[in-house]
Amino acid sequence: MRPEPLRDTPEERVAQASELSPVAIVTGASRGIGRAVASDLAAHGYRVWLVARKADALAEVAREITNSGGSAEAEAFDVRDVTQASTFVKGIRQRAGHIDALVNCAGMNRRGSLLSVTPEDYEAVMGVNVKGLLFLSQAAVLNMERGGAILNIASVNSFAVLRGVGVYAASKAAVLQVTRALAIDAADRGIRVNAIAPGFIRTDFNASLWENEDVRGWVLGATPAGRLGTPADLLGAVRFLLGTESQFITGTCLGIDGGFLASRLWPLRTAAAPPQAGDPGPER
Repeated sequence: MRPEPLRDTPEERVAQASELSPVAIVTGASRGIGRAVASDLAAHGYRVWLVARKADALAEVAREITNSGGSAEAEAFDVRDVTQASTFVKGIRQRAGHIDALVNCAGMNRRGSLLSVTPEDYEAVMGVNVKGLLFLSQAAVLNMERGGAILNIASVNSFAVLRGVGVYAASKAAVLQVTRALAIDAADRGIRVNAIAPGFIRTDFNASLWENEDVRGWVLGATPAGRLGTPADLLGAVRFLLGTESQFITGTCLGIDGGFLASRLWPLRTAAAPPQAGDPGPER
């Protein structure tokens, strides 16, 4: 898309600057990571289109962004509705003239053992985390500018399964493979597809989980950085993977987990090394 010559009046120049700003779609934008991503992209000059199921919460985020000087529009729908997702993306292309980025933050979890999971649980989690992500990405690729980028939210559960979240872990493993496959399929169109794998991120949505001292203690002990992450810890990577500095990066997943996947910490916080294979360990 070639820039047009600057127009004459200040109002026309402002309108042109808005038209030339990159356009990003952010799903799951009503709370947590999605909300933080949408707000940050708007603060860095993107025109953002917000997607989530709850219209009131989504409108609040849009107002917050516009009141801060950014550009945001909101549309409430369920990403599992493939027809509506496709119509939505085509509508943005018609109204904005171009689409430059998609960030798939919408996600769902149903806790429980795979021995007791129900078909309804399975369909709900896979529907949002895999089906919704895949078909919204498909629509975006078919309507996106050359040089565009898609970013998916994977998880440490894409690589290491935590007890009690089997269906969620399976869905996030699928996100990783969809990211890789779509990166291959979209490459001829000049569109890159990557993912990030957040570790344990504290948000308003999951704050009550971290009030459990056993859970919090285990997580802090298993994370070399020694703290929970925040949505702010993800934002620089999101902008990088959407931006021009990462033009030769596609089909990859960046872990943002405080070192969780890199380490299984020796439980004794001493200078002593853990026992090696065949070593009986410390003397009794």
